Amino acid sequence: MTDELSDIFSEMKNSGTKKELSDLATSCEDCIFLEDLDCKLGNISKYRQRGVKVLQSENKEGEPTLTVGTICHTYRTDLWELANDDAEDILDVLELETDPKVGFFILVKNDHEGLERSIKSILNQEIFSAKYILISSTYETDQIEIIQKTQSILEGTEIPYKVQRILEEEVTDDQFIDLSFSNAKNGYYCVLECGHEIPTDLIKILHKALVFDLYSVAYVEGYEGINGRTVQCAIHKFLIGNKGATIKTKILEGEDYDKQQARTELRSVRKDSMVTTWDKLRK
Repeated sequence: MTDELSDIFSEMKNSGTKKELSDLATSCEDCIFLEDLDCKLGNISKYRQRGVKVLQSENKEGEPTLTVGTICHTYRTDLWELANDDAEDILDVLELETDPKVGFFILVKNDHEGLERSIKSILNQEIFSAKYILISSTYETDQIEIIQKTQSILEGTEIPYKVQRILEEEVTDDQFIDLSFSNAKNGYYCVLECGHEIPTDLIKILHKALVFDLYSVAYVEGYEGINGRTVQCAIHKFLIGNKGATIKTKILEGEDYDKQQARTELRSVRKDSMVTTWDKLRK
């Protein structure tokens, strides 16, 4: 594992560095959720549980305030609150603004039987909508029929979609995903096999884990084989997918290396791994 890769993992996990805080730190000073040196959303205690540094300091007026050593996705100012003063519940606005942006890969390996079930399970997601649907099929499948069926199911929806054919023969699941990734967009992608139905709360659970439980999530293991495997697109791209080793293995090796470096440099690292499971996120 190279020093460059270790630096990337250290930064993405937003841990403390040899300085007191990461360069990605967030000042709570002007945040509407700061009250009595604590967070109304409970974020301060959660950050500390995750191993993220929280420092108390003074602002220009000499008043005490807090700074957390990571990007806080729920930081909001008075201007934001004023712009949303007509909202029934300001937390509903916050929830929608922090959409994790999840796209879906449907892998069609032999036939497209069950394609409608898979797509409809994506359309039935609670609160958040899929950002796109990418259907990847092997050379053995009827591409024209898959396109026509997809069009008929998604007609009238606003979800972008693309159907692509994988020409390579006898590919593994990891290779299938890597070949599909060329059409992925920013955010996360979630994998499911044709015919599989994903839980309707999948995006909602990921959102809660990222925004309110404050987990640092790069890779969620599938709950049934590759079904449900969810990966941060930036991580997939940086690690060149599963080439040479799986994304999961690369992340875990990077975290181990970063921990070794942290002990040498006397700095802290986040306690939670960027690799997790749906069972853990649901707790």
